[in-house]
Amino acid sequence: MEHDEMVRLHHAGDLLIGIDRPAARRFFTRLSLEGIAGLIGERPFIEWFTVRSSFALFHLATAASLVLAVLAFRWFALIVVPVTIAFMALWWAASSTGFRRLRWPLLLLIAAVINLSFFASVGKLYVGLWFLVLTAGIFLITFTYNSAGFFLRLLVLRNERAYRLCTERGILLLRRAG
Repeated sequence: MEHDEMVRLHHAGDLLIGIDRPAARRFFTRLSLEGIAGLIGERPFIEWFTVRSSFALFHLATAASLVLAVLAFRWFALIVVPVTIAFMALWWAASSTGFRRLRWPLLLLIAAVINLSFFASVGKLYVGLWFLVLTAGIFLITFTYNSAGFFLRLLVLRNERAYRLCTERGILLLRRAG
């Protein structure tokens, strides 16, 4: 299918565009901005920076949550740290599928911000900070995959070279609506 026809069908509501989220995340995190420009002839700085930053901040939040777990739970951190690592790994894997939306991670993050004052008032500031940073990590990895898929879909719609690249590499799934 030609690019112009794909765009026309999509805008008419007759074609659904699916993007492989892990491939989209790798596209923005493994390629330099110059590398992307060389492949598609466009420098999508905002998209590239957003995905890379959220992915890096996820790793930072995960590491910080482990440190805060030790400060918050002391000897119980021997249990909490491995559970936290396993939970974050499972969430990371689930975030790469199309089933993770931002609603629940965002609500959880808001709840963590609100609960921080409660934890601080009862002398458990590190517990509140651990929960806040953990939920920030959950939000960030979900946001990384959602934004990577969204941005690559927009690139495919506006850039014929991106469309050809994604079609050749199997990143793009086109399906007739209805």
